Amino acid sequence: MKAIYLILLFFLFKEKIFAQKRMFDINGNTFLSITKTVVNDLETKDTLLIFYRIKQGKKQYLFTHYLYRLGVDCNNEFKDIGTIKITNDSIILKTVYTQKAHDPIPEMEKKIYKVKRDGSVLLVFNKTFSNGKWSADKN
Repeated sequence: MKAIYLILLFFLFKEKIFAQKRMFDINGNTFLSITKTVVNDLETKDTLLIFYRIKQGKKQYLFTHYLYRLGVDCNNEFKDIGTIKITNDSIILKTVYTQKAHDPIPEMEKKIYKVKRDGSVLLVFNKTFSNGKWSADKN
């Protein structure tokens, strides 16, 4: 029984070790990002960014963005490498897709969210880049 408690404590403690919090002020509103390292189905580690708006002292979930993710299929390995950039009233998310073989996947995805004065967040750009051109907006 003690072993079960120790295992549970380990996983709770592990979560705290690999979680990092950061506050942002965007267009007069407060936002929180939490970066977590999680073990995926392949038993490797992915890194997630979970983004919240803070309103009246409470977290309101907005989105999750992978900063690093490993995936595989029957004959290929995929690594997704993401970034976040805050510029003025915009939250810019990019994901670069890498792979060992050359399956028909996009090279990059980009999303831009605009933060309004009232704190609402609007997706204004959502496209993928492949073969030297941007796709039609995915909104």
